[in-house]
Amino acid sequence: MIRVSKYLVLFLFATILLTGCETTGGLKKKKTVSVYEIIENRKIEKNFTKKELSDALGLRYVLNNPFTQAGSSSLILEHDAEIISGANQDIFYVFKHVSKPTKCGFFGCDYGNGTLASWHKTFDEAVASLGKKELTQTEKLNQIVPTSNEHLKPESTTQIVVNDTETKSKPKEPTTTISDNTSKTKKTSTRKVSSYDERKYLICYGQMTKAHKARGFHQRNRSASILVKETVCKAYAQGDINNYEGKGL
Repeated sequence: MIRVSKYLVLFLFATILLTGCETTGGLKKKKTVSVYEIIENRKIEKNFTKKELSDALGLRYVLNNPFTQAGSSSLILEHDAEIISGANQDIFYVFKHVSKPTKCGFFGCDYGNGTLASWHKTFDEAVASLGKKELTQTEKLNQIVPTSNEHLKPESTTQIVVNDTETKSKPKEPTTTISDNTSKTKKTSTRKVSSYDERKYLICYGQMTKAHKARGFHQRNRSASILVKETVCKAYAQGDINNYEGKGL
């Protein structure tokens, strides 16, 4: 009876061992899964958070779940985007409005932030979906502004005489003088020409961007954030204001 029990235990152990090897081999040779099969079966939709995507994928598509230690993540800083994929790399997920990327390890996963924008079967298609970054009005102006500030220094002042066809120019300090000879009392107004400091603008823009991202404004309403930064930093560069949000960051 003891001998029979001994052989029975050995037989069961061998069966379990062989079954485990077969399962592992089958996992390695798992066929490629269609992108649409994953999306349709798991009811994945645009604007999903990373946590919602992870919950939707579950264990059924574990090899195509990017929120594992074997997953991959590529941060595209130019577009504030992140492209993530699982170990099999059958599908690549594109997340936008990302300031904190995904970080997954053996003991857990930090999902970061961002919203699901699209999904693709190759990494190149995922990158192409981001398109060419559209420049803001400020960035377009920066491309044509010379690096030197010499063009900002007026070489002369202009004197305008009302009801007089003659206009005279004299090289003086950067002021504009307007004289009115139609009355007996001569009235003269002098106004300083404001100077624009491109370096102050860029510093202001960078520090305000950090401040907006820190409080989530940049992610929630990017267009409004850009408009605020352009307006405030222009005033700061012209010397109209001396302070702004995030100064010194």
